[in-house]
Amino acid sequence: MVREGKPKVYVRPSDVFRLHGPLVWFLYWAVRGLSCLTVSHIVRYLPYKLSLLRFVRDTRTTKVKAWWQDIASAVPLLMTVLVVRAASGLSVPASRCLQLAAAYLVFDLTIYHVRVLWFDDIAPGIGDSRRAVWSHRRILFLAIIAFVQSIFLFPAIYWLDPNLRGADYQSLLERSFTTATFTSIARELTAIDVVQVAISLFFLAMVIATTASIAYRRGEVAGELQEK
Repeated sequence: MVREGKPKVYVRPSDVFRLHGPLVWFLYWAVRGLSCLTVSHIVRYLPYKLSLLRFVRDTRTTKVKAWWQDIASAVPLLMTVLVVRAASGLSVPASRCLQLAAAYLVFDLTIYHVRVLWFDDIAPGIGDSRRAVWSHRRILFLAIIAFVQSIFLFPAIYWLDPNLRGADYQSLLERSFTTATFTSIARELTAIDVVQVAISLFFLAMVIATTASIAYRRGEVAGELQEK
């Protein structure tokens, strides 16, 4: 059962099912399982597994400190730089390993944000103090960075399409930018185009929602909204 008070503490996984229904329950466990495959999640949770890194956990909330969370986000960012540099320097399509590495990094970025914003706060068995994110501003900036990262990663992913393997990185980067910003959409859409549009919409919606949340928390802005 769920203990009294707010925020709610989910004691057992069945509490998630009872309070949120089967869809949220299924998505929670799916995202949790997929997160275990991402490098950002592994780095983020190392302090809970290694006693050597216990100083990284905040003594009051037991959450991983914000600066370590930034390190966890910096790892895929560094990997993105390496992948993009390798892909952009090629005169021929990148190798399959490089293409899959780019796809993996986009997957990492997406799953990380889905879990942090939508599912970590209903994880069973953790205390109330661990449920809130350290700062919505951090989430906002990380979402913007992830959106930009995806634009530079998708050209290498486009090479997975047989019809685009003859294109160079720069032309595919232009396609990626116009698709992500919705300034232009290719006439012949591919499955990769559709995926990029969906991911771009996800990050843009997150930026808008988080910006609105931050603005509402500011006293002067919230006061003006309430007056209206």
